[in-house]
Order: sequence, then C-alpha cells, then structure tokens
Amino acid sequence: MFFDRAVNAKGVGIGEILISPTGQHYLATTWLHFFCTNNSAEYEACIMGMNMAVDLDVEELLIMGDSDLIIRQAQAEIEDNEWVKTRLEQLTMIDEKWMAAVCHGQLYQQRKAHVYNKKVWPRNFEVEKLVLRCILPHHKEAKGKFAPNWKGSYIIRKLLPKRALYMGDIEGNYPETVVNADAVKRYYV
Repeated sequence: MFFDRAVNAKGVGIGEILISPTGQHYLATTWLHFFCTNNSAEYEACIMGMNMAVDLDVEELLIMGDSDLIIRQAQAEIEDNEWVKTRLEQLTMIDEKWMAAVCHGQLYQQRKAHVYNKKVWPRNFEVEKLVLRCILPHHKEAKGKFAPNWKGSYIIRKLLPKRALYMGDIEGNYPETVVNADAVKRYYV
C-alpha cells in the first residue's frame, strides 16, 4: 500500500494505491471536507488504505509512505502494550504536575487572603445608622478639586442583598437611588 496527501489553501486531498502480489493496482482518492494538517491528512490516508485492505480481505500488507512513525504504527512494529504504557505514564505525569500546580495556586490564594484579611477591617452596616455618601467624579455634585468628597448625613433605611443600601436623609425623605456599600462610610456623631 502506498499513500500520500496534499494539503493546500484549497483543501485536503488524500490518495492511496493497493498493489496485489499479481501486480493489479487498486486506486482510491478522496477529498476531505474538513481542514486538517499534513500529519492528520497522512493518518486519514493510511486509515483509508487500511479500510480498503480490510474490505478486500488482504492477509498481509506492506505499507509505504512519507511518515516513518505512521508506517511503524500501522505495521505494529511499535508494541501496542509498550506504547500504551508510555502514553499512560506521560498522562499521569501531566496529571501530577497539573494537580501540583492547582494545589500551589490554592495555597497561594489562601496565603494572600490571610494577609489581606489581617489588614482589612470588615465594614458592617446596620439599619438606622448614620452614613456619609461618597461624591464620585461623574456625579453632578462634584465641583472640582477643592470641593468636599463626602455628602451626608444619611440614615440607612434598609439593607439589600449584595452590599446595597437603601438610604434616606434625616428628615425621612427617600432618595430614588440605591447606593453600593463601597460608596459610603460610617458617620459618627
């Protein structure tokens, strides 16, 4: 069996020839309808030739082509058990290295969280407590460099999920917006 492939910008074509001991030639060509590399096209051509040999009830097959690895694999010169064992060893090494990397990453994250949590004080807000609201640069109240950065005092009327606060001013008026807890700070009187 001779096999070959051609990969170019227009697509992938593969072909193979089976030659019988009497000299009769059996040709087969096909066009692959998916993009693949040269190596993949060689594998496809070899597989097509082997399928054709099975259909013709060939008992003994001599394979000739460009790729020595494909030919040796097809002729089973590489022991299947040995190849499977080496492949499994490679995969287990990858798994061990991957697990080690994951464990180191998790330990690193735990150390960073511990260092961060030592320096940060939790900010817990309660209903009916006084707070100041940050004036962000995109707000209308932001007047420039020397303007105040905080506006207040507000009373927390309701705690909403995901650190959102529903606030009202001291007179009892409720503003239209809900404020994120990151944009407020406690106001101590």
